[in-house]
Amino acid sequence: MREILKNIKKFKPFDWILIGLTFILVLIFTFVFFRNSIYKVVTIEVTQESTYAWEVWDASGSKMWFSDLFHKGMKERDGLGNVKAELLDTFSYEKTPARITVYLTTKLRVVYNRASNTYTYKGTPVLIGSKIKVNFDNLLVEGLITDIEGVSDKREKRLITVEAQIREENSTYLETSGTKAYIADAIKVGEEIKDNNGNTIIKIIDKKVEPAQRVVVTSDGRAMLRVDPVRKDIYLTLEINALKIGERYFLLNDIPIVIDYSLPINTPHLSLFPVVTKFISIQR
Repeated sequence: MREILKNIKKFKPFDWILIGLTFILVLIFTFVFFRNSIYKVVTIEVTQESTYAWEVWDASGSKMWFSDLFHKGMKERDGLGNVKAELLDTFSYEKTPARITVYLTTKLRVVYNRASNTYTYKGTPVLIGSKIKVNFDNLLVEGLITDIEGVSDKREKRLITVEAQIREENSTYLETSGTKAYIADAIKVGEEIKDNNGNTIIKIIDKKVEPAQRVVVTSDGRAMLRVDPVRKDIYLTLEINALKIGERYFLLNDIPIVIDYSLPINTPHLSLFPVVTKFISIQR
């Protein structure tokens, strides 16, 4: 004991500084890597990557090639090899032929923050609406937390039947909103639009095709309606597996089902955005 005390007395100020820094580093290491943590399962909506989306209809969602990179079991690990995040499941659907919305069911190792009374992941609050970054096997994911396991979900499922019209309004055909006849031929009654898990989102249960009306101006300036010999008015009856959020209805999580708003219908060979013209029925 006396020898130890003698050696301690020989310490110089620089030695004490080194001892203090070492002690602080040990505390920081212990705090960072050995804090009490738990796992929470969250749903992350993958937001638009850095590549600019040029689509006019809707620039949200990810590119098709990016969505194909995700698979169950992908992980993020810390410096000691411990799992910080694990991908449990994926859910996706096409918004346009080039853009797809992806949701990732992810298990996160989170830490309780006493100061804010919240859980955090890499310093980011784990709250619905919070943005989060996860590195899955060298794949950077930037997304929005849309659901947390255990948090009350007030969304209600509904089966909605609507009528929607396929319109083609452009500067070339201002006098009519009809569309090309071959599009009508390509639409098949009974065809289903599904998500990546095979669940039906939209089903085409009926199709009505009529000659399009065309506005014709006579030589004396009168506007009259005439049948267009080439173009067609196409009306679809769609059965939609929808969600009721508050007093409104949505296709999946973010596409409102309202009058005069487009819905995406993407099949392997056809992409359409028919406009809702009326509600036919709403079932629980």
